[in-house]
Amino acid sequence: MVFVMLHTGVRVSELCDLNCSDVLIEGDKKYIVVRNAKGEVDRSVPLSNEAVQRLQVYLGSIKEKEQKTALFISSYGQRMTPRSVQYMLKKFDVHPHKLRHTFCQQLINKGIDLPIVSKLAGHKDLNMTKRYLIDKKLDLDDAIDQTFSK
Repeated sequence: MVFVMLHTGVRVSELCDLNCSDVLIEGDKKYIVVRNAKGEVDRSVPLSNEAVQRLQVYLGSIKEKEQKTALFISSYGQRMTPRSVQYMLKKFDVHPHKLRHTFCQQLINKGIDLPIVSKLAGHKDLNMTKRYLIDKKLDLDDAIDQTFSK
């Protein structure tokens, strides 16, 4: 779960709403389908190669009948709830939103355009994504060197 959150930037509620059928790994198509609260497709988030490997191992470990339902289930055989994910992460001193923040921040740090980061994160307002620019250290000398050096 942590790996999926870190590599896709999904919210805890979105993670808990994922079904096995929302993980699409077929040839070049490797992504998860994120749904909104109404169950409608909100966005598709491409999966990194590492995330694909981890998800394949995980999907291979769950029973066939469980693959038709929730992606992440509790020890009681029920869909994981946001509260249970938060509780689990708290044991390791990890806040779930920090994983989402790290996802967005890494994209920004790698130079990915704001509209793309916003779409991947599921932000409805680009201003939500702009706050990650504040965290990026502004190095004026480096900006000039990268732009005009050969």
